[in-house]
Amino acid sequence: MQISESIATVTSSNELFGKNARDYHRQLVQGVGLSGETPDYFARSRISATARLAERWSMPINSVLDFGCGVGTAAEFLAKDFPRAIIYGSDIATSALAAAQSAHTDDRFRWVEDLAGIASKSIDLVYCNGVFHHIAPEQRTTVLARVCDLIRPGGGFALWENNPWNIGTRWVMRRIPFDRDAIVLTQNETFARLSNAQLMVRCIEHHFFFPRFLAWLRLFEPRLRRVPLGAQYVVFATRPN
Repeated sequence: MQISESIATVTSSNELFGKNARDYHRQLVQGVGLSGETPDYFARSRISATARLAERWSMPINSVLDFGCGVGTAAEFLAKDFPRAIIYGSDIATSALAAAQSAHTDDRFRWVEDLAGIASKSIDLVYCNGVFHHIAPEQRTTVLARVCDLIRPGGGFALWENNPWNIGTRWVMRRIPFDRDAIVLTQNETFARLSNAQLMVRCIEHHFFFPRFLAWLRLFEPRLRRVPLGAQYVVFATRPN
């Protein structure tokens, strides 16, 4: 099965995302607005944490793939935190991808609908946020194997997912039309899937504990990264050399 065919069976289909691409940002703002923050706040924080983890394992980053890039919300933050990297964005929702391409025309950005356009073992870092909960569980192994094949030896995978143990996260997802039918992954499932894909899991971190009105408590969030109660978590893994 081709990767495009496999992802086309996700619980929130290409048709749904394509139809909603023009007001994707509005729906996202409607959902995450409960926290008092904007989508950019979360994207910037995720990518800053991803850059820190890549630096922790001394990874030279010359290419980044944003798998499931949507309308390109993460693009400018990836470009800023990985200043020497070519940024690839991939999404099966053609209208969302077109919006990303229209908004980011610099030569550093490469927008691809089909992962076949990226050479095997050529990507230094894959960044993926909130994609796998839209992929039907029986297709996740196939999709993950194809994405992992793109990572070079020594390269990394930062897989961010919504935390099903966080009540606020579940509430937000119910408010976003394209998230209502998603099948969320626990950190244990994500850990197991990356391990089974022959990657070495380096760490699991939890993020986004406090809404904006409790922002003064965010000072303590670095100490809470092992506590599985944040709104999102990241599993960071590397491909063995």
